[in-house]
Amino acid sequence: MGVATDTLASEEVLHQEVVNQHHPEGEDVQDEAVQKELLESVKQFLSKNHDYWQTSTVGGDDDTATNAEEAEKVYGTMVKDKDQLHRILVARNFDITNSRDLFLEQVRFRAKWTPECIDPASMPIGLPSGAIRPCGHSREDCVALNFKLRYWKADDYCVSQDGTNDDDELENSYDQLLQDGIDEFTRYILFCIELAIKSMKPKPVPQKFVVIFDLVGFSASMVFKRNVRLMVRKLIYIAQAQYPERLHKCLLINAPYGFSTAWKLVRALLDEKTASKVHFVSTDSITDDFDPEVLSTEYGGQHDEYPVDSMIGE
Repeated sequence: MGVATDTLASEEVLHQEVVNQHHPEGEDVQDEAVQKELLESVKQFLSKNHDYWQTSTVGGDDDTATNAEEAEKVYGTMVKDKDQLHRILVARNFDITNSRDLFLEQVRFRAKWTPECIDPASMPIGLPSGAIRPCGHSREDCVALNFKLRYWKADDYCVSQDGTNDDDELENSYDQLLQDGIDEFTRYILFCIELAIKSMKPKPVPQKFVVIFDLVGFSASMVFKRNVRLMVRKLIYIAQAQYPERLHKCLLINAPYGFSTAWKLVRALLDEKTASKVHFVSTDSITDDFDPEVLSTEYGGQHDEYPVDSMIGE
């Protein structure tokens, strides 16, 4: 982790030097100039690809076309969101072409999933499970989320309404069940992240979140399950491509014997920036990031277990 962190820091310094060379007037002016360059690149691309929203590609998400009207609405919002533009640029190391591609990918994704408007009723498996719940703020005032693996039952997402599963269904029927399950899991992840964002304190507090990822409940058999692999890929895609620069840290706790093999597979899916933010911790070391009054008793703190219904909100 040390080498990756040092490399990341060196890369960020280098990219900042490049930006400074072009825009030496100050950070705000630099950011504004680079964002303007990014948006100009987006406009030029769309002017040459009039039917872009109707084409069947959404980068790492899926291959469906986008609702053009909804995409235009999202586009109109995103071009005004300077903070999001900055995050996109940082995530793509200020490379204008790569940043443009990510911007467009986010527009299409948000047009399809409308993350800010997800109905809790559309998550009958995920939301009541309590697999993800808010758990206060870190010492750095980042919003904290607790992912409890033992409550995440991937197979439950792939059960038909009459209670049958892949052992009783034809292959094509199971494929549809699997896709429906992944779709609900996607909504669940988006719902939780959006709730975390709404819970963030105003600047200058970091507009990021910390995840306590509790590995109690992990078994080696999970690695071989198709639905688990696809859902993990979806989770990583959302975190890295749709919410770049939002994750401050991911703290893996209660890692069981045998998890190292699974971690190698997951690590291969992470970019260097994300990987540098993942840390294995114990109930002793996690207090470096959380005050005892905030940390739940399960992790050596003084706070009662955070309730499941805290995800539902108002």
